[in-house]
Amino acid sequence: MKHLRLVLFLVLFLTFALIGTADAQGPRTVTGVSFNPTSGKAGSTTTMTIQFNVAVGDLGVRNSFCIYTSEADGTWTYTPSVSNLGDTYTQTVEGCADVTNYDDTLISVADPNDFADGGDTLNITVVAPGGISTGAKTFVVRQYKDALPGTLINTLNGTYTILATPTTVYASDQSNCGGYGSAGYSCFQSLATAIANSNSEVVIVGNLTSDSGGATLSSGNVTLIRGISTPVLAAPSGCSASPLTVSKSGVTVRDFTINGASCNTQTGLAIANNTAVTNMTIQNFSGTNGKGISIATVTGASVTNSTLTNNYYGINVAVDVTIGSGPSTGNTIQNGGTGINHTAGTLTAKGNTITGNSTAGASVTGSPSAFYGNRIYNNGTTQINCNTGTGAAFNYLGGSSPNSGTTNCTDVKHQLGANWVTWADSTNSLNELTVTGGPVAIFDLGDNKPFNVGTDQGLPNLTSNFYAVTGAITPTISTSGKLYFTVPEYCTSSGNTQCWYNTQTAIPAGTTVGRHFVKGTTSPTAVTLSSFTASAQDTPQGNLALPALGLAVAGVAVLGGVWFVRRARR
Repeated sequence: MKHLRLVLFLVLFLTFALIGTADAQGPRTVTGVSFNPTSGKAGSTTTMTIQFNVAVGDLGVRNSFCIYTSEADGTWTYTPSVSNLGDTYTQTVEGCADVTNYDDTLISVADPNDFADGGDTLNITVVAPGGISTGAKTFVVRQYKDALPGTLINTLNGTYTILATPTTVYASDQSNCGGYGSAGYSCFQSLATAIANSNSEVVIVGNLTSDSGGATLSSGNVTLIRGISTPVLAAPSGCSASPLTVSKSGVTVRDFTINGASCNTQTGLAIANNTAVTNMTIQNFSGTNGKGISIATVTGASVTNSTLTNNYYGINVAVDVTIGSGPSTGNTIQNGGTGINHTAGTLTAKGNTITGNSTAGASVTGSPSAFYGNRIYNNGTTQINCNTGTGAAFNYLGGSSPNSGTTNCTDVKHQLGANWVTWADSTNSLNELTVTGGPVAIFDLGDNKPFNVGTDQGLPNLTSNFYAVTGAITPTISTSGKLYFTVPEYCTSSGNTQCWYNTQTAIPAGTTVGRHFVKGTTSPTAVTLSSFTASAQDTPQGNLALPALGLAVAGVAVLGGVWFVRRARR
């Protein structure tokens, strides 16, 4: 009997001891409030973590948290998750005791988990107000027992810091953006997110996989998107939009590659405003109707010093646009379907090299008025498709006969017959040649013989480079000899001496003075200077039209306005 009493005593002792221990380990109390990340800009998202205990004796009794923030900061949003021990907490905006100058929100659960006595953790997604001021923001967290107003158990504070919107934001597949920026603040693995978080510029670092739905810059303060560290924006497999669309005014896009190899029917860069594109490489949008660059909706965009390779359309244009503005700003558009596909608007395209495209170098509409100085050659069977208009004058189309079928442009006779070495736009002089009545575009072809007929019988002892000049001109070549010009109807082969005429020879009836000029002497010892005054009845494209050309030699009236010249070999 004594033994039985002793056993009962020990059981009761251990039972009360265990209950006491449980209460001692787990009183209902908040033990910690923290944020991850600890800072962000206005409108940013963070995770608030509340660590807490619920005593065994309080199981089955509502557990509540009232969160207070300064009313001056605006309204924060809260989305609680399931706690670590499986309790589903819900959020309501009413229920907490009012405190002057503070906003409050209530997050609670009716019946805490039976294991809460050992401690629990609740994560809450928190979004900062969009117009909140910068600085440290204090969150006062109060824990209550029972239905509110209930019994206040404990109070603990947490701090989240609002930072200014970063001026420069980086985007990269690397989580640390290659050491640039701060992850979650000024470094993101999404171009769209980077654009949304920047106050000025976005920088692509190394490789970046584009968002499957693309990234759009349509508003905000970002004015520059650029790249560093061999940057490549790669379209992912199954992408549903252009990797980058810019419809905001005044944006520059430069210095990175856009690669469409995994999503080749989209557009690499879609532009719908006056965007400036420079030093870009856009490639492999080669699927049906894929486009390297598409420009539509708003006029004023420009593309310079860029390379477009293996795209179904290199550049697709439907509004006023500038694609290269001279010899130092031209683009390379190569190895695709059609280099430039111009369907509407005013096209300015100068200084571009367009080659190796399977369908056409360019397809132009509406007789573009500033489409010259381009190298367009080795493209399918058509260098320029003019759609019954003009567009060939002063473009180099490979140097074949001006009467060949390289283009259907009505001004085909006035194409450049040789590749240019250098040229200048809107000038009165270039090297040996000067004009009055300019400014005009002047092309120096160096030793390159127009239509490969520069050594015919009519051109002995050449004393200058070959030149071409646009506009109403009075050219002067500062070398000795006579001035020679082409008659394009006869520039059919290297053996046709009628291709070149000088100012003392009448050209055949029904022919025209071409666009090529060179100077030479009939005797190596002869030294003369000649001045050649030109005006044209033969009208090239748009503002390159030349008035009638009068040669006061042998009573000959000649048409034209471009002159070719070659430097002497003495």
